[in-house]
Amino acid sequence: CRRVGPAMELSATASYRAAVPPRAACVYSSCYCEENVWKLCEYIRSQDRHPVEDFYAVFISNDRRMVSGLRSECAGGCEMWLL
Repeated sequence: CRRVGPAMELSATASYRAAVPPRAACVYSSCYCEENVWKLCEYIRSQDRHPVEDFYAVFISNDRRMVSGLRSECAGGCEMWLL
């Protein structure tokens, strides 16, 4: 891991453009995770700010249509799901 100085961090932050809208602006339908992923992909494509080829949507399932997941929070406040 390489540390960067404050000047480099500021320039990276200033040029960063999120691919997705803020959480409050996202379209959400409870119990329809596939639809939610589709809407998020549709948003990324419609904004034309990032190459669509840089994004992947992955659905994980099995014969029982159940997958265990563990929600975790990073030190920086981010969230991730571990499957």
